[in-house]
Amino acid sequence: MRKTSGGILVTIIWIIWFGALQGKKLFPSVLGSSWFQWSCAAIVAILIPIVTLIALRRFSCLNQRRSGLGLLFACVFPLVINLATYGVAGPMMARTVVMLKSMNDRDTEMIAKFTRQAVEPEEFKQRKKAAWALYTLFGVRSAWRDSSGTLSIYSPTPEEEAAWQKTKETNSKLTASTDLIDAQLKQFPWLFALNLGSFILILFGGLVWQTYKRSEQAGTSNGG
Repeated sequence: MRKTSGGILVTIIWIIWFGALQGKKLFPSVLGSSWFQWSCAAIVAILIPIVTLIALRRFSCLNQRRSGLGLLFACVFPLVINLATYGVAGPMMARTVVMLKSMNDRDTEMIAKFTRQAVEPEEFKQRKKAAWALYTLFGVRSAWRDSSGTLSIYSPTPEEEAAWQKTKETNSKLTASTDLIDAQLKQFPWLFALNLGSFILILFGGLVWQTYKRSEQAGTSNGG
């Protein structure tokens, strides 16, 4: 039973760990929910140090050291990936989110720039290009000077309206993705602490318990 328990627990770890990673991509409404992801994270964080203890116990037996090494690698691999994701990839993703959010400030600057270019230049092509960019990129129907030099409100063509709709859909998806990443990033420090803290506490507690049981058994043997 002891020989198979480690393999069963490793299988459970990989099913839950990999299932949670892929689940939030395939079925985000259910498997991507916070309660499901946190439940999976807690189960995996608890099982990894338990399997590690089983693997370390096998090292004490000469005929089980190879299986213990395989067991140790199989259970620690998800932990290393989690810690790298939450501790290393997290800050990198945070910088990306900050960069994406700062695009709003650049958009404001670009709108002001194109608004001036739709009126001030003497060449009609420059004014047309600026008015076109304002609408297709930002949906702004700005004041501009047409080919006759008359100041009016820009009227987009059907093609330009279709281009703006595509841009709006892309911006909406980008905003939703940015908000999702931002929400996940707020959980990364807690997930990092959960994984590392559970591993240290359970592993330390298990090693102390095993040492205590050995000393107790040794004392019983000596007393007998």
